[in-house]
Amino acid sequence: MRRRKGIIRVQNDVGRPARPGPFGVTYLALLAVGALVSAVVYWGIAVGQGLDPLPRTFDTRQGPARLETLRTSLTVVAGAAAIAGLYVGYRRQRNDEANYTREQDKVFTERFATTAQLLNGELAGTRLMGLDSLVRLADDSDRDRDACIHQLCSYLRRPIALKEGRSSLDSANDRSFWADFDEWDVRRAGANLLASRLRPDTINYWAGEVDLRGAVLVGVDFSECFFASKADFQGAIFVDDYAFIRTRFASEARWGGAIFMSGLQAESMIFSEGAMLFDDVTILGDMTLFWDFDARISLRDSIIDGDLLIEPNIRYTRGLARIMSTTRKIDLRGANLQGGARLPMQALDVRGTDLRTTKWLVMLDVAQYYAWPDPRGLVQDENTYLPEYKVEEG
Repeated sequence: MRRRKGIIRVQNDVGRPARPGPFGVTYLALLAVGALVSAVVYWGIAVGQGLDPLPRTFDTRQGPARLETLRTSLTVVAGAAAIAGLYVGYRRQRNDEANYTREQDKVFTERFATTAQLLNGELAGTRLMGLDSLVRLADDSDRDRDACIHQLCSYLRRPIALKEGRSSLDSANDRSFWADFDEWDVRRAGANLLASRLRPDTINYWAGEVDLRGAVLVGVDFSECFFASKADFQGAIFVDDYAFIRTRFASEARWGGAIFMSGLQAESMIFSEGAMLFDDVTILGDMTLFWDFDARISLRDSIIDGDLLIEPNIRYTRGLARIMSTTRKIDLRGANLQGGARLPMQALDVRGTDLRTTKWLVMLDVAQYYAWPDPRGLVQDENTYLPEYKVEEG
């Protein structure tokens, strides 16, 4: 599907409109080929049996053999006619399928246009109807599902209007500051309609890309969701009570510049790509992460207003507790930690980081869990500033 000047145009699967071929010419050609093959068969059999293919007089001795030869050749003609009949049926089937596709495209276009009008309605109830209609449309059409997902995400990316004198950072988390009080409920419903289709156990599971850059997500519950394709949350604002319990990401997930108004408990988030990339995010609350040797954590240039707790997830192999890698796993370069911090010491890169802003700092000694000694330990430079900290066994 493509859009141009406000018109939705739907094309067939090969990317161009279906055009009928020269039916009459093809049909006559099949019959002509059948007749020609029949004549060749008749002539060949007759010559092979020593018969005169075109006798001038009737020969009673050769008559029955010549009749049998003619019957054989006519069978070839009947086969050609049957093939031509199959061709007619094939063309009729193609025309029926094309008509069905055009009808489906027409219905989709009408429903899509109606949904777009509902999403632009002035009343919150009208917009809720539009969101519900959009989701049902995506459920009904596998081919057009990606377009519907894009439209739903596009709605959630719309900027919100706040009352005069308010900014998004200090007021987005309080619906009383929203110019459209009811839009809060519309955003909540839209975000959770999306989340409901991202759970693999649902009947209508959506596996398309999710683009929520700059979206304002109210009370979204992404628990148990599986993002099978790319997910982009750059610049998104998460407000009210949101959840990421056992949320899985099979592909790239971007979080740069995202704002979590109530902290983030991400210990149950699973990143198959092996990276938790929260660069330049703002966490207005506590943040808890479980560091596994399969995952790399990056919090470069991020602001953590509450406590930052990064707990090592120790694996047990043959009865021994091990962290199987000495590669830099936790990047805190340029991070601004304004609460307390509990961090695994041997896994940190704090070059250019001033940790004196922390209220308290505990370093976990996890060297004993490495499969081999790590000569580098804590990575820092002349621009690293550490307060006095307490060392605990990890």
